[in-house]
Amino acid sequence: MKNMKIILNNKISKSLYTQLRLKIDNETKIIPLNKEIEWDLQNGKHTFQIYQNFIMKSQKKQINITEEIFEMDVKLNYTAFGISFGIALLAILLIAFEIDYTTSLGLIKILWMILVIIFLGGIKVVMLSIFLLMVIIFVIITGLGALKLEVKKN
Repeated sequence: MKNMKIILNNKISKSLYTQLRLKIDNETKIIPLNKEIEWDLQNGKHTFQIYQNFIMKSQKKQINITEEIFEMDVKLNYTAFGISFGIALLAILLIAFEIDYTTSLGLIKILWMILVIIFLGGIKVVMLSIFLLMVIIFVIITGLGALKLEVKKN
């Protein structure tokens, strides 16, 4: 094994995160952002994941390392936030406006209310449906990962 230099560029916020946990092939280190670190790796494919906590994490990504100095950007995963925003907006529109139940949006509202009644017992439907919506958004963001690793092309 030889020492590879890994550089993680912080593209999120300079004050929000100054260090993150980098996991490469089941070995984890706390690393400062925007600084070179050395890691004993061989050339070839390795599994990378970066995280701060169970919400602010990236998906596991297999990356083929061929160079001695390897640079990656850490960004927010706007796809996860966009999907969550779309679902929240749709739910707000369905709750706020009395949509005719014969339309396709009305069918979505019926399905939403059935889910709420089945899982939450039908009490205080609006408040409980908002809680269910928050749980769904939480699952989407943690599932897709709030952070994103991108390999920087040299």
